[in-house]
Amino acid sequence: MVRRTTAVEAEGGPLAVFARELRELRAARGSLALGIDEISSAEGIPRSTLYAALKGTRLPSREVVAALVRSWGGDEAAWIARRSVLEDAVAKSVSRRPSQSLRDGSVWTTVQTSRTVLVVVRNSISLARALDVVSLLGKDVRVQVLFTVEEGSAFASDLPTMLREQGVVEVPWHEATRRRFDLVLATEIHSRLASLMGPAVLVVRRLTEFRPPNGVGAAADRGTAGSGLGWSASPQFEHLSGVIGVADDTEVDRVRAMAPALSADPVVVGDPMLDRLVTSWPCREHYRAVLGVEEEHCLVVVTSTWGPSSLFGQYPRVPEALLEQLPENGFRVALVLHPNVWVHHGSWQITGWLRTALDHGLLLIPPLGGEQAALVAADVVIGDHGALTAYAAALDHPVLAIDDEEPVQAATRDGASADAVKRHLFDPGGDLSAQVMHARRHCAPRNSVGELAVKAAEHTQVLREVLYTALELAQPVAPPELAPVDNPVPVCRSAARPPKRLPCM
Repeated sequence: MVRRTTAVEAEGGPLAVFARELRELRAARGSLALGIDEISSAEGIPRSTLYAALKGTRLPSREVVAALVRSWGGDEAAWIARRSVLEDAVAKSVSRRPSQSLRDGSVWTTVQTSRTVLVVVRNSISLARALDVVSLLGKDVRVQVLFTVEEGSAFASDLPTMLREQGVVEVPWHEATRRRFDLVLATEIHSRLASLMGPAVLVVRRLTEFRPPNGVGAAADRGTAGSGLGWSASPQFEHLSGVIGVADDTEVDRVRAMAPALSADPVVVGDPMLDRLVTSWPCREHYRAVLGVEEEHCLVVVTSTWGPSSLFGQYPRVPEALLEQLPENGFRVALVLHPNVWVHHGSWQITGWLRTALDHGLLLIPPLGGEQAALVAADVVIGDHGALTAYAAALDHPVLAIDDEEPVQAATRDGASADAVKRHLFDPGGDLSAQVMHARRHCAPRNSVGELAVKAAEHTQVLREVLYTALELAQPVAPPELAPVDNPVPVCRSAARPPKRLPCM
């Protein structure tokens, strides 16, 4: 069934007119016009993003306009030029009506804060990582934290809803670029950050996971992390003021080698997501109980990144096959998919594909629905080159990984390599039960979690110091704390989200 677009009247404003004329361009193409599904598949842009461009409620990105116009035989350069004119008109209109969150000294303000932090997010992964970092500021009544969605991400369509669910204040991107902030915080690096004003703290993942911009496998949003320090070649970043937070000492040298002209200083702050996983380890039995995993049962967590080379991209029936082959008593299976999979395909489609597995007890964990807690609770992890596979190895979980010819992302322990992460090769066409049993029998003892907990405390202290130094504020007297990750809430669970206050805290 073809999805019906919402009609928008011309008197709705210039955005509505632009959307209407896009629809007229498609209509003029007649039967030769590609459908939204075809464009989405060919361009790597989510269907929801393309449909939103035809509604006229917000300005579509240049990439989206170019994809639609190119597919419907229009003059791409002319349409991009029109979009630029429209962008200026919208910005000027909005600048006369700034959002309440940016009105300094507004009569509506209750708490008179002295510093304002802008957190930049591009997708749900960057949101999760940013929340880990900015939690170190959450209790300070001197600081107001605002969020903005960076323009241009192909996987940002769900972010407004996620931000509302988190209860944070969102500032439109075009407003954020017109105001100076006391601190700009980001966890993914992109050239558009150069348009923001204020000292920056960029907390990046290991550079070993970064790919060159527009390189192999860098399609669509992979360019955000994939761009790595490729942006450093751009002169606009040479005078970036602030700090780049990296995982360990080896990364400091890499930053300096890859970006010799960069004025920002690399500082070792660890990996906040790994540090929260380690901090959450004492809650492991609690998370297992929330998932309904009995003490003597084995929890197998299947994790997949996104894209055709991912585990779910190549072998979408692995969860169902595991449920068929593993003994019914004594095993539970959970699935954690990269948020980009959810954005591109949609929850309805994903749950439809997995309906048989869900009916047989699969625990499907949605984005920001406790993926990290599921990883802590696991007994065996099956994955690919995604970051969660590396995190599982860092926690000394038995890991089975497919041979996907992609480098394993960011080894998260000092000195760990791709070979260390792929300790067991996973054969999706083989005896899955035997492979899981073998991984459990030959797993390494869990020796590193205690060591990592000590480092996590050190990293948290350094990271808070970096944030407060940038803000030019004295740090709170109390030592910094990282809270355990939230409880897991599987998609098939109808109960409300359990309280965030955990008994292990």
